[in-house]
Amino acid sequence: MATPLVRTDSEGCVSPGCDEFSITSVDELPPSLRARYVPRLQVFPNPAPQRFTVEWPPGVAEDERLELGSLRLIDLQGRVVAEQAELRLPYEWQVGDVPTGQYLLEWRGENGSLAKGKVMIK
Repeated sequence: MATPLVRTDSEGCVSPGCDEFSITSVDELPPSLRARYVPRLQVFPNPAPQRFTVEWPPGVAEDERLELGSLRLIDLQGRVVAEQAELRLPYEWQVGDVPTGQYLLEWRGENGSLAKGKVMIK
């Protein structure tokens, strides 16, 4: 059986331009790539009492920094235990009567941006 031969360009494309694409939302990325492109939120103090500040890491584009969005506090079983909507980062969050433990933070911007972080409530 003969081995098929495929001719590609210098970018490894069978047809010109196959290496050009645009993504409008992180949700469009395959799960294996998504974690590489999702900014990690900065949280301080961490560990935190019932109040902490969430902000963008350095290098996030100005249009994302100005975007309105929502923050969700998620326990390690995947349950949303607190949520705040229509806010911009940095944001000081008083989470109230949330039990001590480790939580995930998720930012969802109204234009599709996504960022994640972690916080320990003590």
